[in-house]
Amino acid sequence: MKLFDVDWAVVLREMSRWSQLSLSARHVLLEVLKPSGYVLGAHFGTARDEIVASGIPKFDVERNRLMLADEHRELLKVLRAMARHPVFDAPSMPALFGYLEEHFTNDDVHRLGGNAALAAYGHVTRYTLAPRIAFAGWPGDLLVAEHDADLLAWGAARGVTSVGRITLMELRALQTLVRQLVVERDAVPLSVVYAKIATRDRASFAEALHLGLRTVVLFAGMRGRDLEPIIGLWPTALQELLRPAAVKPTAVVPVEQFSAAVLMEDMTAVMATVAAAPVRLRANDLAVFAKIRADIEARVVPVPAWAAPMVGSPDRSRVDAAAGTLQWRGLVDVQARHQNPHLTSTTAGMKWLALSAHDRLVALMKPMRESKARNPRGSYEPGDDGGFFPYALPYYREPKGLRLRDAVTSAFVDLSDSFYALESFLDFAARTANPFLALNAEARLDLERQVHFGGIDPRDGFQSLWRGALLGFLTSRLVVFGGATLGRLDSGALCFAVTDIGRYLLGATNDFTYGASGTADMIVQPNFDIVVLNSAPSLEAALARVSERVGVAPGLAFRITRASVMRAAESGLTVDDVLSTLADASSKPVPQNVQREITGWMAAVRRAQLRTVEVIDCGHTDTADRISALLGGKTTRLTPTMIELTATTPSARAVLIKKLRAGGVFIEDQSGRAKAAPVRRRRVEPTWDEE
Repeated sequence: MKLFDVDWAVVLREMSRWSQLSLSARHVLLEVLKPSGYVLGAHFGTARDEIVASGIPKFDVERNRLMLADEHRELLKVLRAMARHPVFDAPSMPALFGYLEEHFTNDDVHRLGGNAALAAYGHVTRYTLAPRIAFAGWPGDLLVAEHDADLLAWGAARGVTSVGRITLMELRALQTLVRQLVVERDAVPLSVVYAKIATRDRASFAEALHLGLRTVVLFAGMRGRDLEPIIGLWPTALQELLRPAAVKPTAVVPVEQFSAAVLMEDMTAVMATVAAAPVRLRANDLAVFAKIRADIEARVVPVPAWAAPMVGSPDRSRVDAAAGTLQWRGLVDVQARHQNPHLTSTTAGMKWLALSAHDRLVALMKPMRESKARNPRGSYEPGDDGGFFPYALPYYREPKGLRLRDAVTSAFVDLSDSFYALESFLDFAARTANPFLALNAEARLDLERQVHFGGIDPRDGFQSLWRGALLGFLTSRLVVFGGATLGRLDSGALCFAVTDIGRYLLGATNDFTYGASGTADMIVQPNFDIVVLNSAPSLEAALARVSERVGVAPGLAFRITRASVMRAAESGLTVDDVLSTLADASSKPVPQNVQREITGWMAAVRRAQLRTVEVIDCGHTDTADRISALLGGKTTRLTPTMIELTATTPSARAVLIKKLRAGGVFIEDQSGRAKAAPVRRRRVEPTWDEE
């Protein structure tokens, strides 16, 4: 340690000389008085006599000049160092960097880093040490050290060389001082603390203060408003130490609620569109074009603004996210059509679309429930396999003894059906039921080696890691599949409640309800309007497949049109499917005129196939007769001079053309498939003797 490595017993004793100075005199003394050499008295102005009376400088009356007294040299050094770094006025990370730069050498920094170099892969700097010092774990370990061995181990980790009982007494004194400062709840004037110390204990206090500054448990700075020397813990660490103990979350009552299997409903809307006709994608990023995206977004479940941060990503539209999930699960495919990428339906996708909403949801959650993974994949493993965990963790080797799936399941299943404030839930889980902190010492140390926490205390890092794991599972598994109902409190804070879908996904139950009739109070009117009195997102998603959205529930939300019914038919729904959807949704019978009109619209539906064929244009009937004789049943006669080739593969087509050539019939290919080979030019390279 540089500037604070002084005899603190002397500095504290002489600090009263500083206390007797006025604020203006303190400013002048710090700015004018030099550590060595004389300073003319005129430079001190009207504060000269007051400064001389303090006894800090010596006064040459004849020459009117002042010089720092040797016995007060360390006092001035400490005061000037405190004034340069008023860390308690603006306790920022740059201020902490500057404080460490001022007071500690590189050797000091490495000594303080001790065996915690794991946080920076063996390289300890002021920038990796500062975040650890700023967290509560730095002084917290000292506060909880009850046994002598624990105290000595704490000191050894910070470079305190043990000399038996003397060191232990200093550590005990430092522990007592830190506990007193925690009780003060803020940094306190050094003079106030010193005045409370009995005379016989002041030498011990000075040693404890020196040790606290040397181990960076304590900080010393000058308060800007009155230039008063103060000491205390780093403010952010003190705030964390004063934080109340984690309280188990209690039930709350939201003022608004939202619940729907948003991702499944979005996938259904996209799949229905793709089933009707391939959807063109942008070539650069395979995103859905804006016009088609807007058409689909008009049919998806509306999400309240307060719930939007918990549903989806701001960097990707819900339609694109649903399309990506459909493709990843093999329900749609990307194929080139007319030299442009298109989303096309697959057989599996059409079968999934034909299922009920409940069964579609079961199909999506099946791989999650059946996954055998005990922990998330590591950062270097392949991407999401659709299993239980929607994310990876920053390790490359699974920690021994870690059972994150069990911990996640317990965290959510142990909650009742009531709503719980999200922040309270995450805070309690991170601080009290943290599976990372529950690992044995060897496994936790191994995990610390793998995870780079950016220099912070690993315990704080593990709290953040577990908090993020729970939040990620809540948003990417429970909320988007209807496994949790979101709520908003009066304060604007979010809360949630685990639903039977969530308990089904977590394996706590074997059944759930979703999309059942009677979940909303809505009426189909004779003018084809649908009035929704109480919003039910899952049912609104079903109605969006057979009607046009014209508003937001409650109120006039949908209207049945011929175009909407044709779109439903195009996606594979029958007249019975459309009428049953409306009947299940409505609290009153569907009007007869509406039923007749829908039946009439659907009766006009006809289906045909569009396919590509290859035709041989023979020109003359005798040529057509000869080709038919040569190829036999491998062709179809369309007209007297037009013959369709039934061969579908290039190799089969080549065999037929070869057979025709052998029979004296030569085919001129005008399909555009065969392209002229580019003219290749011989590359001419200069020889070694050419210039």
